[in-house]
Amino acid sequence: MGTMGMNVLERTREIGVLRSIGAENGRIFQMVVVEGMLIGGISWLGSALLAVPITQLLDTALGKALMTIPLMYTFSVQGLLIWLGVVLALSALASLLPARSAVRLTVRDVLAYE
Repeated sequence: MGTMGMNVLERTREIGVLRSIGAENGRIFQMVVVEGMLIGGISWLGSALLAVPITQLLDTALGKALMTIPLMYTFSVQGLLIWLGVVLALSALASLLPARSAVRLTVRDVLAYE
């Protein structure tokens, strides 16, 4: 939510230009929410790529430390997809307040923004 709030602040002039050429509230709202979900999806992909090898290393180390044999690692595609859904839902929720503030910006506010 903080990242998206800063994103809206940094793009205030861009939102003002969109407003001045006739962008509707729904389109600006959609732009901010979709961008938030895209950022969430990219972070999910990066974390998924890192989680697999790190989990394998931790399974091996923990199994050897506690039971003198490595634990058996099982990859769950279903779990990965569930986390994708959770991340996208949370990203959308976290983007709602910044999107609302972006919709409330007027051309006058943007011109006064420094």
